[in-house]
Amino acid sequence: MKKDYKGWFGRVSVGLALILGASAGQAATTAASERVIPSPVAPREISATTGYSLGTITASLGLWTVGVGETVHLEAQVLQETSGGTSVVVTADADWAVTAWPVESTVHVIGASLLGAMPIYNPMDRDTRQIAGRASFVPDVVGTYTITGTIHTDVGGANVVTVTVVCAAYAGVGDPASDALTPQCATCHELDKLEGWQGTLHATKLEREIQGLDANWEPYDSHYSTTCVSCHAVGYDKNAPNNGGFYNVMLDLGLSESSPAWFTTLQASNWTGMNTAMKELANIQCENCHGAGASHTGNAAKISVSYDVGVCAKCHDSGSRHVRPAEWGLSRHANQVLETSSSCTRCHTGSGFINFVTPRMHGATPLGRRTGMAENIGCAACHDPHSDANERQVRSTQDAALFNGDTVTDGGLGKLCMQCHVSRRDAETYVLANHSHYGPHGSPQTDMLAGVNAAEFGQYIASSSGHLLSTENACVTCHMQTLEAGNPALPSSGALNGVSQAGAHTLRMVYDNLTPDNPDDDVDQAGVCSECHGEQEDFNIATRKDFDGDGIVEGVEDEIESLMEQLAILLPPVGEATVADPTSSYTLAQLSAVYNYRFVENDGSNGVHNPQYAAGILKASITALQAQDAVDGRLGGTSEGGGWVLSSWLGYYSPIFDGNWIFHQYHGPLYVAPGSTSDDCVLYDPVLDQWLYTNSTMYPNLEFSGTGITRTFTRSGSTRVFTNVANSSDIVNATGFSFTPPNITPTP
Repeated sequence: MKKDYKGWFGRVSVGLALILGASAGQAATTAASERVIPSPVAPREISATTGYSLGTITASLGLWTVGVGETVHLEAQVLQETSGGTSVVVTADADWAVTAWPVESTVHVIGASLLGAMPIYNPMDRDTRQIAGRASFVPDVVGTYTITGTIHTDVGGANVVTVTVVCAAYAGVGDPASDALTPQCATCHELDKLEGWQGTLHATKLEREIQGLDANWEPYDSHYSTTCVSCHAVGYDKNAPNNGGFYNVMLDLGLSESSPAWFTTLQASNWTGMNTAMKELANIQCENCHGAGASHTGNAAKISVSYDVGVCAKCHDSGSRHVRPAEWGLSRHANQVLETSSSCTRCHTGSGFINFVTPRMHGATPLGRRTGMAENIGCAACHDPHSDANERQVRSTQDAALFNGDTVTDGGLGKLCMQCHVSRRDAETYVLANHSHYGPHGSPQTDMLAGVNAAEFGQYIASSSGHLLSTENACVTCHMQTLEAGNPALPSSGALNGVSQAGAHTLRMVYDNLTPDNPDDDVDQAGVCSECHGEQEDFNIATRKDFDGDGIVEGVEDEIESLMEQLAILLPPVGEATVADPTSSYTLAQLSAVYNYRFVENDGSNGVHNPQYAAGILKASITALQAQDAVDGRLGGTSEGGGWVLSSWLGYYSPIFDGNWIFHQYHGPLYVAPGSTSDDCVLYDPVLDQWLYTNSTMYPNLEFSGTGITRTFTRSGSTRVFTNVANSSDIVNATGFSFTPPNITPTP
């Protein structure tokens, strides 16, 4: 028997798989997996192009703190069950009730507002959570309201989730140096928030625009109109004309949108002549993001702090000119894997990242994130709304500290990305033992760009760090490139009009042609590459070297892919182009080689980030593994320089001969015998009928057995030339290799 609570919302049955997900923010939770969140709603979602059929639904920041008459979109969510590693939809619904309210309130019953196929706003949990029910709540007087959501599932019975909505008036930021009334935000937050915010473009947006001034306070051809004001003033909501916001003050003064002649002529008098009460609520202030704050006055429970992208999307995702959150929704940041362990939150939650780069966040736990918060790397993680210290309000451009002790000082705005995209290992010490989840962290791009901190086998590994040193902002320069008009990845009509499908805030380098499950029609967005490399169609840019030693100089992706295959064949399971997890029996060379394989693999650029370093560590790994074989096949240590090409069982290419016979691309057939050290090779050349000695330091010099004469090898067309180092006399013979190795072992 249901109780007849005041404000009863009725039951909203779901019982089928709606678009799944979970919104981050100040979500109330229980010991079970149920929760209720205030769902953000962006103007894009309300627009007809989305097909969600939301009608006159009001856009929302997704906060528990609102003004009088503003809508809170309640959303009950449950975790899906898991079966065999796969999420399984459960049957769920929710009952709603207002159980406590201010005495003056006459709040009305309102049904569910977010209907149709509209997904839960935050993409991060769409594979693990589902909607149990939705409802709308509109407070009618200032005060605190308690709402319960009773969530029913076919696997967990009924669980009650209790949430609190704080309804308050708008106060305005104020200025301690002025005669502004209190309570206002600056009264308490002058030093920690106000001073930094005053330098941002938010702080002067309406003031500049109604005068026809751009971000530099210079006149410009502005498109500004009445539709812009709602995002550029505090509490501007025509559906809530009594909330104490900018629109409310206009009405109280007997004004309307058209009565101030703001848009007839954009001029200085539009601002200087504005009523002081309106100025107090002009521009984009604290309460635009934190909700109505007049009741806050030091009580943290009466103000909202959310790192959800939905807070920004209310203005920055309009469905037309403003598209950043829609672009972000395509990024890996929006669809990341949620991690909440102490070592992961710094890069896998927005609040954790903020506390990591600016360790002064209120309410941070030892895990580095705010209690109850588990949100994406969204707008507020990368951009600081309270500071203009860095270009584009980027939260940090501090140098990136790698785990081997190196520091990356170049990279401009890209250094923000480098705070997380590191290997999180000191490779030199890490490879000394096996570990669970062996290898570098999943995103070691900074180490790769800098050309450091792989397993280098005590060698100098060359690096081509142009992407770090020759670009202004490293990661940002390429991954946030601006696409040119006419690029298919930048739609110019329909629901995706103006929303970049690559570059910009998608951070994508590849356009998937709107078929994410079909890589065959993907298009590399190589336009930004063309600025330095000449006209490019894709990322497989021609290299200067034959890295993989097959005698052909190919594109960087092809060269690196070939080297990775060669290395994989040498690692267990030997002979297969796959790499297994190490075991306790692995040698140091094998552990180092696996680390390097995964270093290149996890970097994800197929060598593009740093071709020389990627090739160098792969070749060093191949060489180290070859040195473990019965026949030392180093032949100078790499496949370049002299063009040594070994048979595939040593990691190089065919034709394959029996036993220790190999085929070198310039010398032809050779028999390889181990030398006295790991770097020595003793070779039998059947064409010369000579035994030759060399090593990586000597080659292309070879010592002829018996005579002790050292000769330098060169190749001219189809001719082999061996020049006596002492007297410059030559031995010349053709390279028409038709030799079939005998089924014998030659003896010196």
